[in-house]
Amino acid sequence: MNTKNMEFELEEAQAKEIAIQLGAKLDKAWNNRDAKALARLFQEKADFQWDSGKMVRGRDEIEKCFASSVFPALPDAFRHRAIVQHVRSIKDDVFIGDGEIEIYDSTESDLQKRVRQKFQCTSVAVKENSIWFLSAVRLMVPNQ
Repeated sequence: MNTKNMEFELEEAQAKEIAIQLGAKLDKAWNNRDAKALARLFQEKADFQWDSGKMVRGRDEIEKCFASSVFPALPDAFRHRAIVQHVRSIKDDVFIGDGEIEIYDSTESDLQKRVRQKFQCTSVAVKENSIWFLSAVRLMVPNQ
């Protein structure tokens, strides 16, 4: 048995758990419409690219974007769910993750109609001073 591969797999499992935790914090901030808490999940020089291609650069601009444009336009019942699908460690303090983001109507009982928007998402997370931050997020519309 190759112990080097076992160590690598453990790192992958740890990275996936960290990604799930970051996703849960992102969900909470988004669902509370808390742009400041959401922005604190990002590195100071992070960037966020919308599915339209529009790029938002820096923690302050990410906060402004969500506070002034995104959250005010959302119905109160719309919620955010981050689904981590795959994570790969780059180094001990960097990983890339792929998954889905669902925007759903929490009042809709018909599960087929509940999800209003779905995005594929690729993110890079970086550890700074023992804290994990999102460094880059890319949203894409999945093939239908």
